[in-house]
Amino acid sequence: MTHYTRYLTSAWLALAEKDISRANSLVRDGLSEAEEWGYGIYWIDLKIAQGRVNLALGDRSAATKSADQALNQQARNDQAVFGARSSECGYLWGQADALELLAESSALQGDRERANQLRREVQGMSKILQAQD
Repeated sequence: MTHYTRYLTSAWLALAEKDISRANSLVRDGLSEAEEWGYGIYWIDLKIAQGRVNLALGDRSAATKSADQALNQQARNDQAVFGARSSECGYLWGQADALELLAESSALQGDRERANQLRREVQGMSKILQAQD
């Protein structure tokens, strides 16, 4: 297992164990490595994990920003790491996970209409993903 997948797996485990500080550190280190080496799929998954860390810390706006980055933005540095919706990437699982995170964050911020819209989008994506299995 490479370093970046260890960071991701360990971050999810730390979140499950409610060790938010450790999860945050693992995500930060993993993102740095993913950006440096251009590991786009793991960058997206780590941005989603970062959003989950932010929600656990009560920072809903940071969670929203992480999910938006996972969907749409490029990573920093010279590496071409694209968001899940990018035509260069097209990572459907990442899109669904980021949209789910956005829906949860929107609901927590009291924007139920947006949360419901995002949930419907996730449901549509889930049908596409299930059809691919």
